[in-house]
Amino acid sequence: MSPDPVRLVWRRASAQREVLAVAAAVLLVTVVLVTACGVALRVASQSGIRAGLGRAPAVERVVVVSGNPEDAPGVAAADTAVRRALATAVSPAPARVQRRTVSSSYALRGAAERDRLVLGVYAGVRAHARLTGGDWPGDPDEVAVPRAAASDLGLRVGEALTLVGQDDRSRRLTVSGVWTPTDPESGFWAEDPLGPVGRVDDGGFRTFGPLLLPDDTPDGGVGTLVDPRVSWVSAPALARLSTAELDSVRGRVDALEEDGADDLADALPDPRVVTSLDDVLLALGPSLTAARTSVVVPTLLLLALAVASLVLAARVVAEARAPDVALRESRGHSRAQVLGAAGAEMLAIGAAVLAVGPWLAAPLVRAVVGATGTSGVAISLEPRDWLWAAAAALVGVVLLTRAAGHAGGGDPRTRSGWRRLVPRPREVVEVLVLVLALVAWQQASSDPTARAAAPTLVVLAVLLLAARLLPLLTRVAGGWVGRTRGLLPSVVGWELTRRVEQQRSSLVTTGLAAAVTVLLAGLVTSWAASQDDQAAVTTAARVRVTGLSTAQADDLAQQVGGVVVQRRSAGLPSGTGTVLVVPDRAGEVLEAPVAGSWPGLLARLRPGSDDVPALVSPSVAAQAGDGDTVSLQLADRNVPVRVVGVLPALPTAAPAEPALLVDSRALAAVLGGPPARGLSSDDTEVWTGAGVSAVREAAHRIAPAATVLARDAVADRLRSGPVGTGLLAGSVLALVAAGMLGVLASVSDTATTLRVRRRELASLRAQGLSRQRLVLAVALERGALLVASTLLGAATGWLAVRLFLGRLVLADSGVLPSPPAQAVAPWLLLAGGLALALLALVALAAVAAARVARRPLGTDLRETT
Repeated sequence: MSPDPVRLVWRRASAQREVLAVAAAVLLVTVVLVTACGVALRVASQSGIRAGLGRAPAVERVVVVSGNPEDAPGVAAADTAVRRALATAVSPAPARVQRRTVSSSYALRGAAERDRLVLGVYAGVRAHARLTGGDWPGDPDEVAVPRAAASDLGLRVGEALTLVGQDDRSRRLTVSGVWTPTDPESGFWAEDPLGPVGRVDDGGFRTFGPLLLPDDTPDGGVGTLVDPRVSWVSAPALARLSTAELDSVRGRVDALEEDGADDLADALPDPRVVTSLDDVLLALGPSLTAARTSVVVPTLLLLALAVASLVLAARVVAEARAPDVALRESRGHSRAQVLGAAGAEMLAIGAAVLAVGPWLAAPLVRAVVGATGTSGVAISLEPRDWLWAAAAALVGVVLLTRAAGHAGGGDPRTRSGWRRLVPRPREVVEVLVLVLALVAWQQASSDPTARAAAPTLVVLAVLLLAARLLPLLTRVAGGWVGRTRGLLPSVVGWELTRRVEQQRSSLVTTGLAAAVTVLLAGLVTSWAASQDDQAAVTTAARVRVTGLSTAQADDLAQQVGGVVVQRRSAGLPSGTGTVLVVPDRAGEVLEAPVAGSWPGLLARLRPGSDDVPALVSPSVAAQAGDGDTVSLQLADRNVPVRVVGVLPALPTAAPAEPALLVDSRALAAVLGGPPARGLSSDDTEVWTGAGVSAVREAAHRIAPAATVLARDAVADRLRSGPVGTGLLAGSVLALVAAGMLGVLASVSDTATTLRVRRRELASLRAQGLSRQRLVLAVALERGALLVASTLLGAATGWLAVRLFLGRLVLADSGVLPSPPAQAVAPWLLLAGGLALALLALVALAAVAAARVARRPLGTDLRETT
């Protein structure tokens, strides 16, 4: 009677439970982190969509359909048709349609002849406006007037109005309240010239409105207003849609804008469709690309590390299973039977990992994203996440099964005859990685896919090349060590030249873990420094205040100890540019970014004799003629400007904007008058290094409409964008993978190496090598390999940072930041962390070697390898 197959599988698994436990741990970490990266990629995409939509004005994110229904039945039919068309266009997002009706103009009896009033019925207006006096209208003869009308026309709550329409019929109304918009920029007011402001003056007439009637009128006021026009405004909630759904919405909205008027003509007279939503959705592409790239780069590094760890785990399983497989083949078991038994074990491990791993991914991403300060994005598992998890588990099961089933029967790499001419699969993969790395490096500046894949491919290519050179390097190192006197150096040198295949796998895995750590730490640190640089460009100083008149700026600068800066447009040889006129004290408040030193450069702006020295942007420098001079049209005069410095980004200048920074005294000397002459009031601002709260209080007291920009607040806003969310989330996950997979791979490799070398180590002990020196030899051997791998990986990771930083660090809008990002790394933290990890791994190797050294000598000498 043959033994129960299930019992045999369980018995073999129990006999090597340590090895299988490590393999299961590697597979579990791989499945969890691969699934988590898929979830993080979706979170980054959603953040990119939210950021892209948030940058567009609210009035551009709506669809407005308008027409002239003639009566109440016509309104009902048009309402049904329009709502159905809007719902179809923005599906699956909720349409959120609101209807409003406005009349033609009325004359107000007793008012000036040029004053006109417009009546309206706005459904849902109370959510977008607030009362400054009185109540909302409740009766058909009551109206709420806009604050501009109440102020300019002297209307009061309770006052009776007599309006005369264009049909010469009069209508008596009573003012019930005064209202004002809560947010004039809201999409609710799209295509409504009166609603956000309450008054429009075209030079001939002053039109006030809308005077709001009760918003619960069934026909929307069509039956009582003169020449009414009805509009339906749809503000769809698109932030939670996927990119594929957004593409579908854009296509349908574009079709509605092009053909909607014809389609709605039967139900709605004189239809008109107005929207910029299709353009807004089209412009999301760069934001999504930047957000995805920020996650894809760490994800690809994680996948490469996971595959390398699984390959090393498979080699560990193969070496541990070699005696068992050889014994079973000697007893007549076929290769199919051996593979079947190994597959049953690995499938059981894979099924257990797949049942548990994906459920750990969502909480992990939620914790990581929460730590980055991002909220509002739903994080949960979707069917595609299970597909990623199943694919990762399947790859691991296949690798482990193949390793466990092909462990015996001699060296599978030994080939003869024509087979030597056929490249091995591993060699084909290595050549493919090298070719792809070269292609990605060349196309990284233009192709987003190549840009995301290039760092991983270059790191892998360098490590694989180093692994190919490992036999030569180990022979050189072993020969050098072997020439020293003593048994211990000879043992270490001998071991360095043996087991090259296992050392190659260990070098790639450990080196990749170190490369991932250095690359992502450098990328995140450089990205954070770049946000500070961009904030410094935006605000110039600690605090920047805009929207001031010259008198207000002088007053504010005196109170907070700042400098007054004038901005104006000037003519250049090719187009126009912005001139920043700063006083000589500007260097006291400027805060230079990492990429440059603004205060030091200001010393070059001292007044000259016949020209104005200037710091310029690259686009202006390209227009310079002989002697680095540029002809500037300013204040109706031709001003010669001499370029004394070129900066990638000038203070407060927009990216790629032609800009010049000049000293006020130098400009005054050439113009023969004050440099502020001819500047409008909104061209003046204040830069200061005072505290934010003090500046804000003083600015709002002097100029209530002024805008206060604080450098720290701008930097925080930039860091909380979708690129930051994706980069931090993906990098944390990849760094966790680097730590866990690197440690698991090293520990399992060490344990298996000592397991298969028991007889060899026992022979060394029998020849007189003490236990302490044996442990030291193992520690030196493992330490040399780990240190070499870590140093190689760290150098490779930093090389990737230097090569690709300028192409990977993107702004949330998808363009390169201004000023360009500079490579920065937390070297002390990295050195300390890597050193501690190496010491811990070497200590574990020494502990494991000590356990082997304490085993009975005779037992190990009788074992066969």
